[in-house]
Amino acid sequence: MASNPVTVTIPANCQGQITAISNASYTQRVDIKLDDLSTTFTGTGENVSMTTTSKSDVFLFMPLSTERTCRLTFMFDAGKGWQKAFVNNPIKTSKGPFTTYSIKSEDANDNDNNDTDVNIVCFSTSAFGTT
Repeated sequence: MASNPVTVTIPANCQGQITAISNASYTQRVDIKLDDLSTTFTGTGENVSMTTTSKSDVFLFMPLSTERTCRLTFMFDAGKGWQKAFVNNPIKTSKGPFTTYSIKSEDANDNDNNDTDVNIVCFSTSAFGTT
C-alpha cells in the first residue's frame, strides 16, 4: 500500500491528462495538486467517469521545462463524512514518448482495490522537438 496522499513525478517537457473512474457504491473523491493547479474529481457508481469541480471528466496540464510533483489524495464517503482510502502503489509504465501512471484505491473491506482508478498519461514533447 502507498501512503495517502500519493505523489508521482511528472517528467520535464511532458504534457498530459488525468482521468478518474469510480467503481464503488460509496462516493469517491480525489484531490489533485500539480504545481499551482488543483482540482477535485468526484463520482459514484460502477465504471463511471468521475468529474472535476468544473464538470469535466479530464484534467489537462501543459509541459514545463522541469519535472514536477503531482499530489493525489484519495477519499470516500460511506455516509459518515470524508475518510481517507487505502491506496495501492502507483504503477508506472514508460514506452516511447509516453509515461503512464495507474493508481487505484480501496474504500472498505471488500478488497477489490479498484474503487477509484486514476490514470495519468504524460506525453514527452521533447521526443518530437516541440518543447
